[in-house]
Amino acid sequence: MSSYIGLLQYKNAQAPAGEGELAIGKAARAAAERNGGRFLSIFWTAGDADMVLTFEGRNEDQATRTFRALEEDQGVTIRVMPALSEGEKERAVQSAP
Repeated sequence: MSSYIGLLQYKNAQAPAGEGELAIGKAARAAAERNGGRFLSIFWTAGDADMVLTFEGRNEDQATRTFRALEEDQGVTIRVMPALSEGEKERAVQSAP
């Protein structure tokens, strides 16, 4: 399984609060159920990103479909990037020429 990090930002100045924020987390899990894969973690942050989501799935296409579905459903923007665990990074470095 591959891991992907999504940095989510609310599109409008009036960000959801309380239950509205929790609804985005629930919508993320629902998007994963529809597209396959799963969210390993969902964090609400105080910084450049409003939320950080960690997704695990078969491949980049599956991750992209899931994150795009969440964008369309919730009216947010998400920057997606592949991620490696420490063990995966160690194996990649050891197998590099």
